[in-house]
Amino acid sequence: MIVDFINNWHCYSKGNQEVWREAFDFIASVTPDTEAKKYSIRGDELFALVQDYNTKPVNDGSIEIHRQYADIHVLISGKELIYYSSIALLEQIKDFTPQSDDVLYTFKEDKSIGIPLLPGMFALFLPEEGHMPAINLDASNRIKKVLIKVHKDLLY
Repeated sequence: MIVDFINNWHCYSKGNQEVWREAFDFIASVTPDTEAKKYSIRGDELFALVQDYNTKPVNDGSIEIHRQYADIHVLISGKELIYYSSIALLEQIKDFTPQSDDVLYTFKEDKSIGIPLLPGMFALFLPEEGHMPAINLDASNRIKKVLIKVHKDLLY
């Protein structure tokens, strides 16, 4: 897991630098008016989901991991809390679903770290790293977000 400011993305591009550049170039192009939908950057290997939703209470969530993709979360507007947890500490509640590339685990606040995400920041979760996005930071609020999905084969 990496959490930092967007302008520092290059500090982490030690693997496939072109992929990082393409991902963060797309992020830079998104505005509050960008339509919420899927955008192809490199087909199914690198794509973006522009999302528009309300955050939710912490008790409405579960920890997820992905096996094939890393997630880069970037807020365009609003604020949210993303929880990070080692799945070794949690109970699995849903088996792997290839279509959504996820496995779900119970959320336990005492075994998780809450990370505030604000515009201008990014949070990167590698495959197999447990995370729970879209949680109220102070209260429910509307957010606009870019979620970049990077296939694990492109990371290095």
